[in-house]
Amino acid sequence: YIPLHVWEFTPTTARNCFNKAGFEVVELRRSQPPLEPTNSFIIKIIELPTRLLSLPVLGRLFGSQMEFIIRKK
Repeated sequence: YIPLHVWEFTPTTARNCFNKAGFEVVELRRSQPPLEPTNSFIIKIIELPTRLLSLPVLGRLFGSQMEFIIRKK
């Protein structure tokens, strides 16, 4: 997760990878893992976009964590 991890796949690319491996994507969810509390004002400013994604509505739409439910074809 941000700032420790970046997106490596788009949902379409991930679906294609699963399909080629013999799996079907049943559902895709997004979420945003919570950040550890910090006392540093500068870190809080840098992490602000990620902290906003921790709000449930924004996390489900734009979160950096992709979770796939798959089944064997």
